[in-house]
Amino acid sequence: MSDTRAKKSGLSADIQKKLEAKYNLEQEKQCRAWIEAVTGEELENQEVGMHSFQGCLKDGQVLCRLINALSDTPLISKINTQKMAFKQMENIEKFLTACKKFGLVDGDLFQTADLYECQNMSQVITTFFSIGSKAQS
Repeated sequence: MSDTRAKKSGLSADIQKKLEAKYNLEQEKQCRAWIEAVTGEELENQEVGMHSFQGCLKDGQVLCRLINALSDTPLISKINTQKMAFKQMENIEKFLTACKKFGLVDGDLFQTADLYECQNMSQVITTFFSIGSKAQS
């Protein structure tokens, strides 16, 4: 979770614990291997775990290159390389918009905060599985 947010308490903390309990390391490993195979590049952090995986994807650049690699024509023309938070979140938004153009529906997609703030990484993995299914069809 982001260092700038207050620690969750009460019901919010319980919900966050349930979301974290849903996280599946085997699915993460499958997603990592698939992303590396499609993009042709190794992810930065090879350590397996929710926060490590989030760290690899947080700036959105890998996501943008992934969806461009899957598409016949690039769906994202300009990928931000700046380290500013709003530019990184903009990359994630571009990826989510491109996923819709690729054929995914809203229910398949994660929210920007799910990835950027590591709030619901299982939904991020679900999105990757949806993209993979769509790419094979």
